[in-house]
Amino acid sequence: GLSCATTYYYRVRASIYGCGTSTNSNTITVNTLACCACVSYTWCQKSDYGGSNVTYGIAFSIGTKGYKGGQNSEFWEWDQATNVWTQKADLIGGARNYPVGFSIGTKGYIGTGSNGGINYYKDFWEYNQATNLWTRKADFGGVGRWRAVGFSIGTKGYIGTGWDGSGYKQDFWEYDQ
Repeated sequence: GLSCATTYYYRVRASIYGCGTSTNSNTITVNTLACCACVSYTWCQKSDYGGSNVTYGIAFSIGTKGYKGGQNSEFWEWDQATNVWTQKADLIGGARNYPVGFSIGTKGYIGTGSNGGINYYKDFWEYNQATNLWTRKADFGGVGRWRAVGFSIGTKGYIGTGWDGSGYKQDFWEYDQ
């Protein structure tokens, strides 16, 4: 088979039965796609992230789309079917380090974080995949923090632990949309 993300060149010459082969030829170029079918239990590279460097951000998924953002206000969507990154509406709540993110149904959520250990946020934002809009929701119930953990189970979101500027937290909270 052909390798992924490779350019192949083929030289084509015409041949007429019983009359020999043409001295003229054309080159056909074929480019294979970057995405390959992964073999079970292996890693398979996908398209590079399209946005700015985000090392302290979040990621979550909704259906067959992956989302990445947080450290700056940029927010990006990766489409599993097309292997393409697309910039979406910027996070209205602003840039933040080490926020928490998770999804429930067709909505994504980002909250908490810090601006470099100076201010610790407890605001909470909902991303609507269908409208590409952010809406502020009820603030996180605990104190502002960064480096917390977040996940969802069913229709509930959970945030816990983290650092609030004075110490590590052990509390754990449930969000009911």
